[in-house]
Amino acid sequence: MKNSTLLTKFFSESIEFGNRYFTVSGLFFPKDKNVFGKIEIAMLILTVFCLAVLFKIGDLSFGLGLLFCILVSQRILEYLIVYSRNFILGRGRVFTHFPDKDTVGQWLIIMFLLNLLQVVLSFAVFYRFLSVHVPGSFSQNIGFIDSFYISMVTFFTLGFGDISPVGQVAKMLISFESFLSFYTFLIVINGLISIHFTNNSLKK
Repeated sequence: MKNSTLLTKFFSESIEFGNRYFTVSGLFFPKDKNVFGKIEIAMLILTVFCLAVLFKIGDLSFGLGLLFCILVSQRILEYLIVYSRNFILGRGRVFTHFPDKDTVGQWLIIMFLLNLLQVVLSFAVFYRFLSVHVPGSFSQNIGFIDSFYISMVTFFTLGFGDISPVGQVAKMLISFESFLSFYTFLIVINGLISIHFTNNSLKK
């Protein structure tokens, strides 16, 4: 029990530390009435940005490509921190500040799908970057569609095996995306339960 308490405390403090120093959304979205509309617009812009980076990553130099990989990595980190803080620790402002309590569930699903797409695109960028600049990372050279396909197959744990990781970095990325997939399902289940009980408490 003591170990469990220590681990729980460590997890909670790690999420709060990450929320303080590794997330950038709070800098752009102050606590005002339009914050959720701004988040929605930002998610659409970021999705287009990730898609554009994936499309052009093969034409960029190693240094510039690596820079873009670091930038999209921040999206994965923020995704983990924000969703963990909201739906695992229950410290977000979605349920208490959302303007329309009847549509909060629908909005959360849309935002979750957009974030999910950004995560898949981010890993696709990594795979495409490795294929271009580190030959032999995969069982064959992969292009724009292939990299997105690998990321989708990995995230949803389908594992067809037609394209497989060969290099050490590629294997590590594939493994991390698989872990992220499992953790995401935990977030979804916990989030849906939270929405259900929050809605019930608001109706009483």
